[in-house]
Amino acid sequence: MEYFVTGSDGQQYGPVTTDVLRQWAQENRLTPQSLLKDVASGETMAASAIPGLFPTPTASSRTVQPPAATYPRFDTSSAVKTWEQHDMGIIVGVIIRSLLGLIFFFVFKGIGLLFAGYALYYAIQTRITGHPKSWIALIIAVVSFAVIAIGWMLRMSESGTV
Repeated sequence: MEYFVTGSDGQQYGPVTTDVLRQWAQENRLTPQSLLKDVASGETMAASAIPGLFPTPTASSRTVQPPAATYPRFDTSSAVKTWEQHDMGIIVGVIIRSLLGLIFFFVFKGIGLLFAGYALYYAIQTRITGHPKSWIALIIAVVSFAVIAIGWMLRMSESGTV
């Protein structure tokens, strides 16, 4: 027989066979209180109603089972990092790029505008990731970009090319 399993998250999984249900019960992914729906009849029942899924408890074998796992199981080690994992690193990067933009503008003339552009890009990324202090990075990047852009225009007007 095949059944749909209603997980603790309210979603239905399956259909799965009784062998798979037995395996899930051994892994504590299925509890006696888990809801099952018979594919053929549509009848909903507790998992404890299926004979052989769970060992019958005896008076001498009272063991505490760990809590049931949630559905589905997946590897979170490769999940996208949020601002909590980035902490202040990305904001420090924006500040460094902004400062490099200002320094390079005055020392090497126009290349500072590129660094300020990168700083602005990364500041916008902090806003997208929802970092609570992203407004600091954005203000610093916009100010440095504006100072360099104004300096660039003043430099051009002094040389007579504008």
